[in-house]
Amino acid sequence: MHQQLPLQYHADPTLAELPLFERARGGEALAQLWQAPQGFVVPGSYRKFSQLSAVSERFAARGWPVWLRRSGGGLVPQGPGIVNLSLAWPVYQPLGEAAEPIYLMLCGLLQRALATFGVDAHF
Repeated sequence: MHQQLPLQYHADPTLAELPLFERARGGEALAQLWQAPQGFVVPGSYRKFSQLSAVSERFAARGWPVWLRRSGGGLVPQGPGIVNLSLAWPVYQPLGEAAEPIYLMLCGLLQRALATFGVDAHF
């Protein structure tokens, strides 16, 4: 059964995907559209940078808080007008093996969808 995807708001973007992960562990495939307040989300691996705390404080003082997420990737800006798409489903192979094919499949899907509107997209 397909459900509508309402746009959700999450005050803490690091918590936005947690309910999806729990349901995916139970065998479901899910999608969620969401927005967050202005700020930056960075992977926990950024803790290795000795200046992360000081830089985060400076950005927060300027209205750009920094949140640390559990997943990988890089710095992602958040704020009004930025819509996030989170996908979660059971994966039965190591994430290192699954990540690239999943990424390429998703990029291809978005590329084809945008092409129907005359938008040339690249990944």
